[in-house]
Amino acid sequence: LHADVAADTGRTKAQIPAIVSTLACNPGATTGSNVLWDAVNRTLIDLATSLPSVIMSHSNMDESLLDGLHTDGAGSAKAGKRYARAVTTLLGATSGYAKWSISGGTVIDSTTTTISLTHGSGTDLTPTTGITGFDVSGDNGTTWVIPTAVRTNATTITLTHTSMATNSNRKVRYQYGTSSDVSAAVVDNSDL
Repeated sequence: LHADVAADTGRTKAQIPAIVSTLACNPGATTGSNVLWDAVNRTLIDLATSLPSVIMSHSNMDESLLDGLHTDGAGSAKAGKRYARAVTTLLGATSGYAKWSISGGTVIDSTTTTISLTHGSGTDLTPTTGITGFDVSGDNGTTWVIPTAVRTNATTITLTHTSMATNSNRKVRYQYGTSSDVSAAVVDNSDL
């Protein structure tokens, strides 16, 4: 699609970068679509890391929905502002996209995992306690538990969970699936 748009406009993909964002969360959905929902979001995120002319603008997981699939007016307005920030950042008028990302994680011990974050346009994150949306596995993703999550500092979240392996079988996921708990989602302190 991106190549076709570039060809139709007589430009290169680098001259007209594609800007993508994630799907929104649908708390009322059945769990049967979680794997597909996450696969679509993962594909969108991976496009931006694997294709040089594709930009991941932002997450839509915190937007409100009209019909269980499409954003309502308020959600669309929020997404529009975030897309606009991506455009102005690409044009050099602003710096930083309206997103933060997970840059890594560390197994501290059998009951503690820390997550490192990289900011886009913010410098800190909220909430400080009761963060929702994380899942941790100690058996390479066969079973998942919901940890207690707290802000450690501006770029670190500490997850406390049941005892599990301290080897490479430790996995963490955030806002997995169509009905993820976004009631106390991690947000940065930017205006977006």
